[in-house]
Amino acid sequence: MGDDAGDNFETALDLCVSCSYYGLSDVAAMFEQHCKGSVSIIHVNIVSLSKNLCKLENFLTQVGYAPDTIAITETRIKYSVPNIYNVNLQGYKFMHVDTHKNAGGVGLCVKNCIDIIILNKLQIKNCDCETLWIEIKLNNKKYAVGVIYRHPDPSFKTFSEELFSILHELND
Repeated sequence: MGDDAGDNFETALDLCVSCSYYGLSDVAAMFEQHCKGSVSIIHVNIVSLSKNLCKLENFLTQVGYAPDTIAITETRIKYSVPNIYNVNLQGYKFMHVDTHKNAGGVGLCVKNCIDIIILNKLQIKNCDCETLWIEIKLNNKKYAVGVIYRHPDPSFKTFSEELFSILHELND
């Protein structure tokens, strides 16, 4: 990739990704309207799973919908601290990648009824980030699902080049 790969990636993101904040009733309506018969995934920046797991459980209860996969960033589950709490979200299996800092860490909650394969080969290696990729099989189709936390300090260019490489590998 050329020297401006990071700039091109940011431009592509600006054009393709639309992010908004929604209230509970909006989220419930979106799930109802868009997720029947398809894969449903939500992302939550939990900012400490041990402190905020009950908030995630309450959110799912209030929305009244259980997505197939929940991608979680900033779990703050650390390598240096034994996992002293049990992540037991009813109806889901949980897998995670620890962080070595005070922020970061990623996890995926996947419905118990969905078969998964952890895709260890899909890792961003030369960047200060945590990544977790899985393959899920649902409705006779395979989907790659990934969750990434990039710490703020590393080069965005290096990160975007490695992410492009992973996306190209998935596309082949």
